[in-house]
Amino acid sequence: MATRFRTPPLQASCRLQLSRVWATSEHRRTAPSIARRRLLPTAAGQQGSWEEEKDNKEASSSSKSSSSASRLTGSSQKRVAAILASVGLDPAELQQQRAEDYSRLTLPLAQVLAEVHAARVAKAVGTLKVQPAVLMARICFLAYESSPALFAIPVTTLQRNLQGLLSRCPMNEQQLRAFVRGQYTLLWLDYECVLSKLDSLLAELPGLKQGVAKLLVYGGSLLSLSWESLSTKLAYLKTYGFAEGQLTRTVLQDGKMLTYSLDGKLQPVLAALEGVLGGRQAVVEAVSKCAPLLGMSLSTLDGNVEYLKELGLSESEIRDSVSRQPQLFCRDYTSPVLQDKFEVVLGRCPRDMFLHFPTYLLSGLHKIDYRASFLERKGDPRVRTTLSWIICSDNVLCQKYRYSLEEFAGWEEEWVQSKRAKEYGLDTPAERGFKRAQAARDRGRRASVAARRQQVLDSGEVG
Repeated sequence: MATRFRTPPLQASCRLQLSRVWATSEHRRTAPSIARRRLLPTAAGQQGSWEEEKDNKEASSSSKSSSSASRLTGSSQKRVAAILASVGLDPAELQQQRAEDYSRLTLPLAQVLAEVHAARVAKAVGTLKVQPAVLMARICFLAYESSPALFAIPVTTLQRNLQGLLSRCPMNEQQLRAFVRGQYTLLWLDYECVLSKLDSLLAELPGLKQGVAKLLVYGGSLLSLSWESLSTKLAYLKTYGFAEGQLTRTVLQDGKMLTYSLDGKLQPVLAALEGVLGGRQAVVEAVSKCAPLLGMSLSTLDGNVEYLKELGLSESEIRDSVSRQPQLFCRDYTSPVLQDKFEVVLGRCPRDMFLHFPTYLLSGLHKIDYRASFLERKGDPRVRTTLSWIICSDNVLCQKYRYSLEEFAGWEEEWVQSKRAKEYGLDTPAERGFKRAQAARDRGRRASVAARRQQVLDSGEVG
């Protein structure tokens, strides 16, 4: 294990950067099952494979093969414990705190945990914010649930591709984490091929050069496509009416829009938006302000238009509302969350809000209700005469209205007990991404088992 830290500095740094990103990521993603099969299946203290929900007949084996597997598992368990102990971790303590996750540690995962822990201890000031047992759980989550494909790729391949990309597109640590969480598929593509497509894209849109790191972090998936596909879409958008600067802003806002099908997504959505806004130039201006418009489903788009018509807005008023605040038009106007805002925001009628104050509806329901209830409690009449209290910051709000920032922050204890907060479900804190992804995984497992059970019942093969 010690020899791993004597690799050339660039390679060691690259490996540790990737490991730290893996360990802190809480992004949920379903990865190909083939990647799981490429990983070592034998874990410490656990016989079996990555697929825990195979049929019973796949889990059963002869006594001879069971004995052999047990000996292999015991050997692996000792090696895992030795790797962890070599960097000061206590295997027994980890097993006691997170028995299930510890049982899933393979030798490669134990090595990753050891390297990440060693790097974190070297950089730590005081105590570690994330304890080793939690770190282990996150690494196992990534390897089994979120990004197993990354662990199936040789580290030399990851190093070469990451170093190649970073040599042209430097990223800070935060950008690197976001890149590996969202665009890690680029790391198993040859970096020279990726950079070739990036050069072609920069030749078409030179303005992207200043934001190339942002493009890779948030829209890098477009470089997984062939250049022929990308160039065809760029040519169509230019023909449609997008100037170079407008197209550059659009790609930087939402690079993944170039991954959409031209005839199955981009063309139908542009045609629908043209019908709403009355012309191509208006569509170009709206999309330049809000690129996610191109990702709208046609059903949501049509539903929003019908909803505005039901509120009594004319076609010209609908055009004006969407043009003023295209970011709002991306949302589902019929969703309960948006409907609740009308009641919270002074009881104003939806037509008035969409026509004259669409920007205020972009703020979250949590923020709106918290501030409205605070001002109502203080008996402040401005809660009913203006809407400026919605969009300003907490500091500006307290300074402008002459309230104590401490008092404003302390209102939360009473606010979460309010009838309205409970009615809207605002009193329950949102789950962290890591736990939310695990819960989603559990729900998916249960649904899969139920579906297989129902399929067997329907086929009449029971018994």
